[in-house]
This record gives sequence, C-alpha cells and structure tokens, in this order.
Amino acid sequence: MTVRPARTDELSRVFRLTYDLGNGGSMTQHVVECKRNRKLWSGMHYVLEAPSGEFVAMLTAYLYRHPHVATAIGFANVFTPEPLRNRGFASRLIEGTVDAFESQGHDVFYLLSDIGTDFYSRFGFKPLPLKYEAAPESLTMLRCPEGAWPTLSGHGQFLRGLFAFVD
Repeated sequence: MTVRPARTDELSRVFRLTYDLGNGGSMTQHVVECKRNRKLWSGMHYVLEAPSGEFVAMLTAYLYRHPHVATAIGFANVFTPEPLRNRGFASRLIEGTVDAFESQGHDVFYLLSDIGTDFYSRFGFKPLPLKYEAAPESLTMLRCPEGAWPTLSGHGQFLRGLFAFVD
C-alpha cells in the first residue's frame, strides 16, 4: 500500500471514490460537481493506493497559514468506500499523510470529525473546546506538539480561521 498525493489527471478517480458522500444523482454529475468545486481544487488530495492501482481511501488536505501563530494542515473528506472499511485503510492513509507533512516541517493538524473522537485520538488528535457553528454536529480536533496545545487550543482567532478555512 502506498500513500501519495493524487495527480491532477487522477482526480476523476478520486472523486468517483467519494460518490457515497454526494447527495444522490449520477456518478458523472458527482464527478463534474467535484471538479467545479473551487474548495476541492484548493486542497491536496491524498490516496492510499493498493498494489493493484486501486484507490482504497482518500483525504483532502488544506494548508492554513495564520501569521505569528501557526501553520496548520486541515484534513477533510477522509473516506473509505463502504465495502473496504474496517481494514485499516483510513488509518494507513492518515499516518502516511501526517508523516509526509511532518517531513516537510509541519506539526499542526486539524479536522472536523463526524464519527466521534476515538478514531482520530489514535493519531494524536484532541477535541477542541470550541464548536464550529456551521457544523455543530461535528467535533473539532487538533493535533500539535504538546507544548503548543495551551496556546493553540485557546487561540480563538486562530481556531475560527481554521474552522472557516477547512469547512
């Protein structure tokens, strides 16, 4: 299994993988809507690729810079198709993507969780004290160096910027 950024010419495959996240309609319509979505184009799409070449999990990463506070990598659209779940694919993808960004000097990561905190806690993410009003059912989570936690987890302007940027 290989974790890597998806190439531009592979985005149709990536977006087909996330069809279940769409609001119904045809697969073609879903892919076209994803390709037209400026927010999706601003992110970096990472895939877990099986030896067969099949994409078995994906996520979108966004780079958020808040001058004088921190640069954070926001994870969105962490997804494994239903028939491939519970095999550790999303875990491998998250670990590999975090490793890739850490090798570039990034150590602050953020996400909105729709599945509770247990899964993401395994990767060092902690729940934040603030809710994101636009997604009150989601839990905001942050992973950062232990020494940075008191500052980042309580920095309202930084957190509100993250919420708006990643959503």
